[in-house]
Amino acid sequence: MKDSKDLPHLNVILNSPNHQNYRQIMDGDKSLHYIKNVNEFYYALGYTTDMAKAMVMPDEFVWDEYINNSGYSVCLQKHILDYLNKNSPAFSESYGDAYKQFEEAHNDARIARGEACAGCRLRELCEDAKE
Repeated sequence: MKDSKDLPHLNVILNSPNHQNYRQIMDGDKSLHYIKNVNEFYYALGYTTDMAKAMVMPDEFVWDEYINNSGYSVCLQKHILDYLNKNSPAFSESYGDAYKQFEEAHNDARIARGEACAGCRLRELCEDAKE
């Protein structure tokens, strides 16, 4: 059984169409998942059709919501892991137990961060906020 600390270090390659691993979620040099539907992936991160209509680029959204907002970097990982758990049988098989442990630890952290999560623009989309 893998411990939550055994979850892979994820690298998502979506902004380099000429990269050999374009549209892949990678664990180092190993591909964990091919992203068939890029829009579905971005929507899993909280990107919405209203944002698209307002001409907000998905990468800009990810940068502003997660990368520049250090309090929510764990949320980006959580959304990617949720996406993988839902869409990648290989991920679920290899990391299912570790993912469940991570979910529990994230939930405890979310409760402790309560105020930070209350101000999150993704609150309505976040499964953790619906508990």
